[in-house]
This record gives sequence, C-alpha cells and structure tokens, in this order.
Amino acid sequence: MYLSGGPSHDFYHGSRSRRRENKAARRQDTGRHGPVLSDAVRLLLVRVAAEKALAFEVKVPNAATLKAMQAAGRGKGKRFNSADARFEDLGI
Repeated sequence: MYLSGGPSHDFYHGSRSRRRENKAARRQDTGRHGPVLSDAVRLLLVRVAAEKALAFEVKVPNAATLKAMQAAGRGKGKRFNSADARFEDLGI
C-alpha cells in the first residue's frame, strides 16, 4: 500500500472513484437526515482552524461537583419526587 502518491487503489477502500461513489450514495441516503458525521467533523475542524480555539468551552468539574457526580453514579445523594421539590431544596 502506498502512503502518498502511487496508484489510486487502496487495499482497504478500493479505488478513489469507488469511494467517491459510495460517499455520494451515503449523502443521497442520509440527505434528508442532515449532514453525515464526516461533514460535522470537517465543519468543526474548519472552525477550530479559523478561530485557533475549540468551538466549545471545555469544562472540568471542580472537586465538589466531581464528588457529587461519583456519589450519584453509585446511587447515593439526594432524591426528589418532583422538580418543584428540588427547586425548593435549592431555595429557588
């Protein structure tokens, strides 16, 4: 298999023209369902390159939040029967 240049045949994916045909067929099949994953990734990468930053904020939970998330994962922590009860507990 050639890493660059070389013939237009790829052992795993067939010829380039065949890959283009497959991609066109996938687009036609999924066109009514929105963009395909490769389109979404391409758009994200274009935006990252243009802005020289991620297109979303990366949030890391603080120690208290992480502890609460881990407790919730184990089935521990406060439970409420309704959103109103939770808001009351929060004082909202």
